[in-house]
Amino acid sequence: MEKGRKSLLVVTSTFPKYEHDHTPPFVYELSKRLTESFDVHVLAPFAQGSVRHEERDGMHISRFNFWPFSKRVTDEAIMPTLKKNRLYLFQLPFLLLFELIAIARAIRRLRPDFIHAHWAIPQGVLAVMAKFLARGECAIVCTAHGADLNSLRGLDGMKSFFMNRCAYLTAVSHDLEQKMLDMGVREDIPRSIIPMGADPDRFHSAKSKAALREELGLQGTVLLFVGRLCEAKGIAYLLEAMPDIIARHPDVNLLLVGSGDLEDSLKELAFDKLGLQSKVTFAGPKPNSELVQYFAAADMFVGPSLTEGAPVVLVESMLSGCLTLTSDIKTIDGMIEDGVTGYRFRQKDSKSICDCVERVLANPEAAEKARLQGREYARERFSWDVCAEKYKQVFLNL
Repeated sequence: MEKGRKSLLVVTSTFPKYEHDHTPPFVYELSKRLTESFDVHVLAPFAQGSVRHEERDGMHISRFNFWPFSKRVTDEAIMPTLKKNRLYLFQLPFLLLFELIAIARAIRRLRPDFIHAHWAIPQGVLAVMAKFLARGECAIVCTAHGADLNSLRGLDGMKSFFMNRCAYLTAVSHDLEQKMLDMGVREDIPRSIIPMGADPDRFHSAKSKAALREELGLQGTVLLFVGRLCEAKGIAYLLEAMPDIIARHPDVNLLLVGSGDLEDSLKELAFDKLGLQSKVTFAGPKPNSELVQYFAAADMFVGPSLTEGAPVVLVESMLSGCLTLTSDIKTIDGMIEDGVTGYRFRQKDSKSICDCVERVLANPEAAEKARLQGREYARERFSWDVCAEKYKQVFLNL
């Protein structure tokens, strides 16, 4: 540990397992930038292909093993994995026990000044318990990302009990902050809203749109979706909007980047039921480093989510200069203003999606203005440097 620098222990269940992994890297990117001010130690679950201990980008990364076999519930997002295969429930007691032990050991060994627990459950709960068991004196900052508060609502009382024992709370959106309060978090607990960010230098393609489209084999007007293929993303509504969109604009195509538990059923919907074989492409998951070319090549990003925290993919889309269309869920209100920094449509409404795309294509000048304003807004509000500075001040003021 560098003399005079405070120590930060980051605990998370979502963290890239290896280079070019397709796991969302937002915890990695934030923690990397905090190394400029703190000695950062990251604790995450071990996964097939990862290493137990490594140093990367100034971070000391340790991974705890909780399961003797290759398939683990933490290989992908936990809640969708559990919905896909209930047998993974058998792993949860082992995950919770071994993560609790790993955090307690890290507290005793490192004596960190701060713990940053990503997700109120399980990391926030386990960090508070481990601090008590290890008799630590560290201040715990817990960040709610969305799934932790939106799911397992029967455990809201337990979530608030442990969040009330943190030194500071952050949420990635106003809506999530309100959910904290609604479930019983005390008003006097210090808290703030700090969204996750994206790197404006990475999400900027040096290649022209035409060159990227040729490289990726894209033609016509391209609608893009990037994310997990799961129920919460509302992709079925986007697919069901495509026939009407194509009827009005035959050159429109849809590209879906990602994987998930609904992949097979969504392909069945697109190809067997809707007959969109020549209009919809499932590209599979891509590492974060490759997404910029898809955003830069597309004409519009469409996010039909039913529930979210504050999705980083919207920031990545705007920074890439891709016009961003998204549903009207409350957690996104602070990111996209309809007709100003992007466009909004009603959630769970295929006709509204179709009308929104029509609105864009019928008014290219207004759409271009919104695209440019969206990119500038994302640069000013959601770049990693801005987000990391806010977290730095949170820790230093504890």
